[in-house]
Amino acid sequence: MDNFYTGVPVLRELAFLGIGACGTVRSNRKLLPPTLLPKRVQSEKHHYHTAQAGNLSYGIWLDTKPVCVLSNFHNPAQTGTVNRRSGHQEQRQVEVPLALADYQQFMMGVDLTDQMIGYNMQELKAKKWWRWVFLYLLMVSVHNSYVVAKDNSPVFARTS
Repeated sequence: MDNFYTGVPVLRELAFLGIGACGTVRSNRKLLPPTLLPKRVQSEKHHYHTAQAGNLSYGIWLDTKPVCVLSNFHNPAQTGTVNRRSGHQEQRQVEVPLALADYQQFMMGVDLTDQMIGYNMQELKAKKWWRWVFLYLLMVSVHNSYVVAKDNSPVFARTS
């Protein structure tokens, strides 16, 4: 899930229903462990800290800025790897909590859509909220059409 939806009550309810969920979480959400909030954790780059409460696991990892992740099915002791590049150096694998590695692997489509829409969305200063919603939905539709066309058309195929 995206950080807008991730929270302790939502993940507890999903776990009660038997649905596993994982996502980044905003550090100002209620019910997060106060000792592991970004303002209190002093750590070096690419280090992480984890905590567990019941069936929820919480992790914070310091990349260029703190990344907080919350999961209802990951073990906080398990780790995964992500690729990171510092400046012009080659990519290297960095150890992170498994919940964060899974989030990065499976959430790429939504993050990419938000990124592409952000590049192309015009600044709309309208008094009517529905105009902004209409333009946003139109941009999402255009991007999704492009992705489907790219996947199904030989014109968009990349040559190696």
